[in-house]
Amino acid sequence: MSVLMWKVNKSGNTIGQCDASCYGRRFPYKDCICEGKNHAVGMDIAKMNVRELFRSGTFPKGFRFAPFVQEEVLDFSPSTFQGTPDEKAGPWDKSV
Repeated sequence: MSVLMWKVNKSGNTIGQCDASCYGRRFPYKDCICEGKNHAVGMDIAKMNVRELFRSGTFPKGFRFAPFVQEEVLDFSPSTFQGTPDEKAGPWDKSV
């Protein structure tokens, strides 16, 4: 399940994310940080939407984007990703 973006609180804890449980649904999912933009649209369109949000710079404070989204938009390698180790790993790499 690919996490495209997530939101963290002031402590750096993940408090929401947009992933396949949102963009892969057949019916809208109400509790997502994308506020409905990616609901049931499929991964390709969701990635396009998230790239556009990242490009615009108009996302709310605390939003983080998957490194592959940033790389596609900014064309840089993961070694230049600016963030904490948790942000580099992202919620998909954390052990449960």
